[in-house]
Amino acid sequence: MPVALSEFCDLLSRAQCTRAQRCGHIEAARFDACVRARLVGCNDPTFAGAAYAGLVGFDGLQARRCLDEHPSFSCVVAFSELNEPCYSVFIPDAGVGDRCSQDLRSCREGLCRPDVSNVCAACQAFAQLGESCGGRVCQPDLRCVGDAGMQTCVARLGNGAPCTSGGQCVAGQCVTRLDGGTFCGGLTAGEPCETFGGAVCEPSSYCAGAAYRTDPAFGIAVVSTGVCTARTPDGGTCSFGQLDTSCPGNAPCLDGHCVRPANFSRDAGAECSNDRHCASGSCGDPIFLPDGGPRTTPGACLDGLAPGSPCRPGDRRCAAPATCRANSCALPIPLSGACSAANGGCMPTTSCIGSVCTANADLGQPCAGRLCESGLFCDQSVDGGACRAPRAGGGFCTNVTQCASGTCLTDAGTNGSVATPGQCTAPCY
Repeated sequence: MPVALSEFCDLLSRAQCTRAQRCGHIEAARFDACVRARLVGCNDPTFAGAAYAGLVGFDGLQARRCLDEHPSFSCVVAFSELNEPCYSVFIPDAGVGDRCSQDLRSCREGLCRPDVSNVCAACQAFAQLGESCGGRVCQPDLRCVGDAGMQTCVARLGNGAPCTSGGQCVAGQCVTRLDGGTFCGGLTAGEPCETFGGAVCEPSSYCAGAAYRTDPAFGIAVVSTGVCTARTPDGGTCSFGQLDTSCPGNAPCLDGHCVRPANFSRDAGAECSNDRHCASGSCGDPIFLPDGGPRTTPGACLDGLAPGSPCRPGDRRCAAPATCRANSCALPIPLSGACSAANGGCMPTTSCIGSVCTANADLGQPCAGRLCESGLFCDQSVDGGACRAPRAGGGFCTNVTQCASGTCLTDAGTNGSVATPGQCTAPCY
């Protein structure tokens, strides 16, 4: 059943905080504070706020898929990270000349670029064949050539045409034949190939048999060239090379077949070729073998790491709710727990203040000695400070976080403009 735009942010914020609580990323007592903070982010002009302003469309069915996936969304994913359906909830809907969001794909035609104010943005039409591209972008099937001030949009080169760079080609790549010569497109089945030297096969083929090794002087050295060979269809029996599988679009070759596993769906020991295949968030497969031999098997999903285990920065293997801090898997630090500002570790909606995890201040609450919740700023003009919502256009500011528009113009020319020192601009939409 479709979700209404008016309900989406509340439902998404609650789904995110419910997952965070399930995974141990937040304490139950901070659930409401978590929801309030996520609502601010969701309603921001760079997300749902753009839909309220009419800059992007809203897909209620995709929003339902976004929400329905949250209960099973992996705990190894960062708290603020969205699942894949959530990134397709908003649909480009702004026409040429309309205001647009540079943080979202909001133009249904043309490109979102800063307008003459250099503060707001509008959808700019692509320059067409034969038109000047000085300060404009050619439509995608054209390219911009010429000296500064005399640039013109011309057609990209078709497959087989001589080229010197991929940007000249409709296919987006300029390949090199091993016997000499460069052309747009890709090598066809039966031709010798070698990816690092630019001898690249067309998408329907892969370079079978090519092998590489690490080289102290050159980084990568070619052990043997390969031959462009037709790819295996989805579900078919496949083979592993060092740089490519025989599968369509370099899809994973797992258990001997071309498959596309769901994210974080494979247990420890199962075959993988990407960290997101594994429930632990970590696939222990090297990109290259040091001797240059072919990689005959994919990697294997690694076990999760218990709290206290050594880890690398950004390592997702730490079993939730632990994260990798100071090279060790560590549990989140509860409210009032001892912390280090250098290493972090406090739960969301809290911050490390004076070596103690302290609750962020909410709207109207004093902010002396602590941080305001996400989307608010500490107004120091009152005794003890107070958390306020960002100011409207014309409001006094010393920092962009104090402005609803996200832009504070100063006499120094912030954003390339000159205005009254310390004045918030009006929101662009």
